[in-house]
Amino acid sequence: ADWSYTFIVIYLGIFPAALAYLAWSYTLQHLSVSHAVSYLYLLPFVTAVMGWLLLGEVPAFISIAGALIAVSGVWLVGQSYQKTAKRPAPLV
Repeated sequence: ADWSYTFIVIYLGIFPAALAYLAWSYTLQHLSVSHAVSYLYLLPFVTAVMGWLLLGEVPAFISIAGALIAVSGVWLVGQSYQKTAKRPAPLV
C-alpha cells in the first residue's frame, strides 16, 4: 500500500484511541466507575442524532423507541445515584 494510506490507518488507530482514553480518564476523575459506565448507553442515541443532523439519515421508529428506552434507563440510573448520595450516615 502507498505510504499515505498506511499513515492514515496508523493515525486512525492511534488518535481516536488516545482521545477516548483521555476522555475516559477525565470522566473517572469526576465520577465513580459504575456511574460513568451507565453513560455509555447514551452512545447509540448520540450517534443516531449525529447521523440525522449531519448526514440526513432519518432513523426508523424502532431506532427511536430503542433510543428512548436507553435514555430513560440512563436517567433512572442517574436518579438512583442522586438518591443514594443524599442518604444520611447511620448513627452507630
